Amino acid sequence: MPQHSGQPADSDGPQIALFGPTASPEVRAELDAAARAHVDAGRNAATRRAYDSDRRAWNAYCSAFDIGQHELSVGTLVGFVEWLISHDAAPRTIERRVTGTRRSLRDDGVADLDIDDREIVAERQRQYQRALAEHGLRRGRGKARPITVAELRQLSRVLDDTLLGLRDRALLLVAFGMAARRSEVAGLWAADVAVADEGLVVTLRTSKTSDDDTDIAIPHGTSALTCPVRAWRAYRTALATHLGTEPTGRAFRRIDRHGRVLSGMSGQAVNLVLQRTATAAGLDLTRVSAHGLRAGLATEARRAGHDATTIATQGRWSPNGSALYGYLHIVERWDDNAVKGIGL
Repeated sequence: MPQHSGQPADSDGPQIALFGPTASPEVRAELDAAARAHVDAGRNAATRRAYDSDRRAWNAYCSAFDIGQHELSVGTLVGFVEWLISHDAAPRTIERRVTGTRRSLRDDGVADLDIDDREIVAERQRQYQRALAEHGLRRGRGKARPITVAELRQLSRVLDDTLLGLRDRALLLVAFGMAARRSEVAGLWAADVAVADEGLVVTLRTSKTSDDDTDIAIPHGTSALTCPVRAWRAYRTALATHLGTEPTGRAFRRIDRHGRVLSGMSGQAVNLVLQRTATAAGLDLTRVSAHGLRAGLATEARRAGHDATTIATQGRWSPNGSALYGYLHIVERWDDNAVKGIGL
């Protein structure tokens, strides 16, 4: 029976064999399982963790009500939503749990709900959101508050010119300039950031929504406090001096309390840098997270007059998507407001 490995010879991931048309049902089932494992192994670690977390929640619900873990129906999925509501889950958490569970079960070979049943599940989620609004209740942290350029200046101002301070300044300003998710900026390699006459060209090799290389241009800033190019150069020069050689590896390296330069940073560490710096700057920490840098680029760019397509390109958003619309509306609700100019 002919076989062909679907993995490079030096890979230690699951091996896939391609069998002929006369293979038995058992052999084909083995191939299906190997294919799912192969694709799952190639997913980014954060995505796998999210799916695993969603599936654990589903499995806990099934266990609580003696439901088979592969019994996906409109009834069991609406029941899952009700169970999450009873645990005071936020609407966005419920949306992610439902989506992740459906994806995980599809990977197990379970047929997904049809479009009508999916709409029933979605309507129950909308009912929950309306009920929270009617009673003035909030679940979860809510959306990250966009960080403004004025606040970026405050953050930059409190950072000193030590290696740690230079790294943190470059980290925050580059993340803002490329509208980065925290995992994206943490995952950059030194070789991914090139200095050009016009500014920085950052190559994003993988992200939440794409595994294709994407080049992001970050022009020179007009303020020494918030120029991403100056901040990057200063950090890299200080790092090279400290190491005694041209730095390689991750673009943003961990630095311990003894000043030792270690390996790359995690996404959570990026968040901690922002929160620590915001505390030192005396900024309101309500809903402040690293995602506020990404949101802030969108709102500040809109405030400066850039169109939705230009902003979408910089931040890898869909130009017509709800995520970008939400950020732009923060600005536009004041600029194009029905109450303006009516003589109140």
